[in-house]
Amino acid sequence: MLFKSLYTPNEIPREDIYTFLFDNPRVPRDQVVIIDAETDKRITFGDIQENSLRFAGNLTKLFHFKAGDRLALFSPNHVRIIRCKTNLLSQGGAVTTANPNYTATELARQISQTEPKVMVTSVVLLPTAIAAIKLANLEKTCNLVVFEDQADPGIHTINQMFEKTPFQRPKVNPESTAYICYSSGTSGHPKGVETTHRNIISSVCQQIQFLEPDISTLSGVLPFYHMYGLCCCLHAPLTQEGSKIVILSRFDMEKFLYAIERYKITKLVIVPPIALGLLKHPLVAKFDLSSLKKMNSGAAPLGKELTEGLFRKYKITIVEGYGLTETSPTGFSFPHGCIHYGSVGQLMPGMEAKVVDPNTGKMLGYNQEGEIWLRGPDIMRGYYKNAKATADSIDKDGFFHTGDVGKVDPNGFWYITDRLKELIKYKGFQVAPAELEAKLVDHNCVADAAVIGIQDPSQATEVPKAFVVLQVNVEPSEKLKSEILDFVNSQVAPHKKIRGGIEFTNVIPKSPAGKIQRRLLKEAQEARDKMAKSKL
Repeated sequence: MLFKSLYTPNEIPREDIYTFLFDNPRVPRDQVVIIDAETDKRITFGDIQENSLRFAGNLTKLFHFKAGDRLALFSPNHVRIIRCKTNLLSQGGAVTTANPNYTATELARQISQTEPKVMVTSVVLLPTAIAAIKLANLEKTCNLVVFEDQADPGIHTINQMFEKTPFQRPKVNPESTAYICYSSGTSGHPKGVETTHRNIISSVCQQIQFLEPDISTLSGVLPFYHMYGLCCCLHAPLTQEGSKIVILSRFDMEKFLYAIERYKITKLVIVPPIALGLLKHPLVAKFDLSSLKKMNSGAAPLGKELTEGLFRKYKITIVEGYGLTETSPTGFSFPHGCIHYGSVGQLMPGMEAKVVDPNTGKMLGYNQEGEIWLRGPDIMRGYYKNAKATADSIDKDGFFHTGDVGKVDPNGFWYITDRLKELIKYKGFQVAPAELEAKLVDHNCVADAAVIGIQDPSQATEVPKAFVVLQVNVEPSEKLKSEILDFVNSQVAPHKKIRGGIEFTNVIPKSPAGKIQRRLLKEAQEARDKMAKSKL
């Protein structure tokens, strides 16, 4: 059965992102649109427009940058990042973003594929950037620019890039690549996702049409090197008169809470780990968060228990959505005034979907669980320099195979169950880790949790095992393990019970987007099991 959005899409302008944002602006030039929470520096819409063109001109002048070239951004969130990004978009170049926590080896793997002509970074990250460029054999072709002033004459500063210089904007093809963001790598090495100007404009237009035209002070804590933070925290708010974004360089609970209080933030765009902190972290009680009106969460399911707990505590609107880097990023969300807790929403305007049995390839109907396939104007061009991965993910009919399991009800509300590759198979039954994780964090002593499947040779099957982070000042004990196990197992069907036990840990590994990296937990578990066997 083919499912179509219940909402007729508005026309998507056939233009590039810079033209879309600045040639017919929806925002006054003197409106403050960005605030740096750490310095209180404020930037207007007009500042962004003017400095973007200066940056573009100096890229051409200093580095002979042209359409099709790539600029790498290797930095935490920074107020000047938006200027760097929009400058590229005005001249047909592509921005490739990199996680600032990368090692030199990880960064080298990425830039050896994208071959950027310019890399923009900070002085703190400069040694890593230089080492990565050397490892990737790009010393002769990749030019460095840093945000801060420094002494090396061979490295340009951001202030030099903002000096006045002539620049003639070229005509940019809307179907050309705007961004190469890398997937979270939860199932292997990250892949470069090519996102076009049209993909981004379509996503922003959907948000304008679908979501309420709210005048909000928005949290900009999500990483701007990730598509979720890039589109929802930067591009979309720049189209809303009266809105502004409060930027934090990286997530820190105390600084985050202080920013909400100081700047009277009204809307949070976050991921489940931050939502969990807002519900359970002891620092929350020390700050005035009464300005909050709305919370948008994505990247992974919140879960019914967490959603209800947040609503009881804050009495605000909580909106979930669903998407991936490959969907630019939103596939499902809620139209203004429509909330259905537990669901990730309805298909965005212009999007189509199928639910497919992963074993037979048969299309399924309402309330039947299967892999979700998506088609529409938001779907990526493909994986950069990876034709095989592209062909494996996008079929001949244009449907992107998400790898996520879910279902849809007769009212068009969608539900995400889990990742297809992460389902635990217990004696032929499928067990969703996310369901058990939601039950675990509902326990008063649990701060965070993750569940993986481990092999039980005695039963010749996988069984669920839980990794649990305890609340501050809660002491681990075997008795507490039993209490938590009883708490969860009493609420689920027999095949879903956590038969692999509980292991207390200090942290759950997460991707920058907030997704649990179960692969790392499984690899560590398998290494321990192998070592234990070798000692027998």
